[in-house]
Amino acid sequence: MVRRQLAGLGHAAGRVPAAFVEWHVAMSRETDWARHERDMVRAVLGPGGYRPGLVPADAELAGIGPPTLMVYGTADPLGSVEVWRRFTDRLPHGELEVVDGGGHLVWYDDPDQAAQRKAMYESELRQHLNLRDQRTREAQPATATTDLELSDAMRHSIARVPDPYVPPTLPAAPDGPAGT
Repeated sequence: MVRRQLAGLGHAAGRVPAAFVEWHVAMSRETDWARHERDMVRAVLGPGGYRPGLVPADAELAGIGPPTLMVYGTADPLGSVEVWRRFTDRLPHGELEVVDGGGHLVWYDDPDQAAQRKAMYESELRQHLNLRDQRTREAQPATATTDLELSDAMRHSIARVPDPYVPPTLPAAPDGPAGT
């Protein structure tokens, strides 16, 4: 069944390593991943394709500031090179990587190539960010104030902001050893 699903997503027979198929089956059996995946697909797809409002407008895409690498396999039935090129062209820092013959999950087809491309992109991104940060530092006038020299009022304001990952009320710690 998994091989048939992968074929429907553009993955040629024998191209996906057996380890990925085994992992996919294990994830489906042992976690809620597959149920969540099915729920997500049902939420975004309607009878005629993507549900209205799901595809971002050009202005929304233009507002995505972080650099974005879109990797598209030419055998993926969702879209086309032209569709994804238009999509990434609308991003201020979008880049399209086309994997010839790759399916919807391109890292399934050639995990080594996908890992190498991801590492190369991350390296390019780090270089870009370091250069940008260096230029920003050089453009700023030197001051005696550092980020660590926050005013008391600022420290007080920051201290009042709740951590979103901490429950609002924590159980009280026991006063002494158990049983006392």
